[in-house]
Amino acid sequence: MLAPVLAVVALAAVSYAAILKFTIDSIQAGDLQAIALAPLAVIAATSTRALAIYGQALISQALALKVLRDLQSAMFAKLTNADFERITREEGGRYVSRFTNDITVIGEGLVRGGQVAIRDTLMLAGAVASMFYFDWPLTLLVLAVFAIAGKPLQAIAKRARRTTATAQVQIGTLTAQLTESFGAARVVKTYGLEQREIERRGRRVRGAGAGWR
Repeated sequence: MLAPVLAVVALAAVSYAAILKFTIDSIQAGDLQAIALAPLAVIAATSTRALAIYGQALISQALALKVLRDLQSAMFAKLTNADFERITREEGGRYVSRFTNDITVIGEGLVRGGQVAIRDTLMLAGAVASMFYFDWPLTLLVLAVFAIAGKPLQAIAKRARRTTATAQVQIGTLTAQLTESFGAARVVKTYGLEQREIERRGRRVRGAGAGWR
């Protein structure tokens, strides 16, 4: 059900260029009636796209929640059935981090990745087709410029992915440390370890900031 909605979003976005082209050609041909029709066409296209985006948001959110629920259920069942040595291999806070931070990123990535792949592919195909139809020499020039800029853009995207991965690891580490600290509040208070926990968290925060840079 999501694919048709994404197709409507893409087609509505591509229609702006066709409306503009029709309006300019009509005015140049002396058909002033296009001045009255153009705003109506733009309003119709914009309204259609807005409604489709709203439907896309609702469907995507429901799909994301379903994916998260299924993944968390599968992870919990797998971890519950694991042997004791596997469960005690890592701190409990790290498992909590995987059930909250990591699983959320994975679920949203799966949903949004598929969503963007369908919508943007259709939008790109429609835009290129309309560009070739309206002015193919200029389209070839634009594509050549994009081909030259492809290498730097790829390097920037690769660096952004690497930075995001590092940040996610640091967030998981901080979440694990906070979970352990609050979960062991009785032990911390009993043995007067407040300052030690504050200093330990400060080191983790500074390490996270260094990793994000």
